[in-house]
Amino acid sequence: MSRLLVATALLLLGPPALAADVVPPPMDKKTRTVTVSAELPFSADTVWAAVAEDYGRIADSHPRIVRSDYRHGSLQGELGAERSCWFDDKGKKVLHEQIVGWEPETMTMQNRVLEAAGFPMDPDNALGTYHVESLGPDRSRFVITLEMRMKPAVLTGPMSGAFEGLMEDYMVALEHHLATGEKVDRESFAAIAAARR
Repeated sequence: MSRLLVATALLLLGPPALAADVVPPPMDKKTRTVTVSAELPFSADTVWAAVAEDYGRIADSHPRIVRSDYRHGSLQGELGAERSCWFDDKGKKVLHEQIVGWEPETMTMQNRVLEAAGFPMDPDNALGTYHVESLGPDRSRFVITLEMRMKPAVLTGPMSGAFEGLMEDYMVALEHHLATGEKVDRESFAAIAAARR
């Protein structure tokens, strides 16, 4: 009888997600590493909640992402969660990403690109690591390290500078979002960036 119940549950709900289904990219080719960090006037818990636990809502705090949503798995940040990040309104530039490393105790998350529509990124050689470090009760350091390779490989150097700029903009926008609760988009980010100069 119990086998029948399990079989029925699997048919109705589908197989459970297994950690073995969540695999970091092979990273079998030469990549370029870009690291960006910022000290933020917020607790590490507050920053971690925004960048990791609320994984599918990155569009609220990233000025270049016009829309983001969860795809498969959990509706919160955790191992195996997937999101789509739309960089345009037409869906021609979309990154489909998945959390492949999840260590909330050290506030470290690894994020892989599964598909890169409209970007010359090689998904088999792209891995982002997000880390939040406490610097006190109301201060933290947020670090993003991106290992990447483009297709064709000759674009890796020039594109690494573009991605570094995207990550720096994200740090500035995230700070504004956490301070105000406002969604940051391209238009509002121009004024936010100008005010910081």
